[in-house]
Amino acid sequence: MNLLLGLAGIYLPAPFAKRRLVRLIGVTADAFHSQAPDVRGLSYRESLAAFAVFSRDCAEACLSLPDGADAVRSRLFDAAQTMGQDLRREFQVATGQDVASALRISYKALGIKFEGAGFGQVVIRRCLFSAYYSGSVCRVMQALDQGLACGLSQGGRLTFTSRITEGSQCCRAVLQPPPAA
Repeated sequence: MNLLLGLAGIYLPAPFAKRRLVRLIGVTADAFHSQAPDVRGLSYRESLAAFAVFSRDCAEACLSLPDGADAVRSRLFDAAQTMGQDLRREFQVATGQDVASALRISYKALGIKFEGAGFGQVVIRRCLFSAYYSGSVCRVMQALDQGLACGLSQGGRLTFTSRITEGSQCCRAVLQPPPAA
């Protein structure tokens, strides 16, 4: 068991979570070529809600442009992959179980209940963003999830097979290990 991840799973300091959220807001704004919302002075929950509304509105706008979503997805993936690589180093992620633990902790901070024990099946029973996102918006924003998983796992893939935003009881995905070298 990775001690750093174990401790973060028990207690994640609010300032640490807020700094990560502010970074997420910033990279998302950059990916959409948009001005990030100012969350200074907002509580963590208020900041999450502001991010949900901001990212929804940006995704809806890019969906109205021809091929707009593809470029945004690529930028979101790349930014989240870098964030995942940073978390991998910071939390000394080494195994598939560590990857799943890091994802669980990251998602918990975002109001998402992630269930998965390593590479394999993933279930998300509750997602704060499902109250804000449509299925099409979720498909744009999933690039953040996929990039984070890729960065944490050094090349693994997170592939969604069902989504709450499309009427399913839960989101289901498969977390695949990186290809063998």
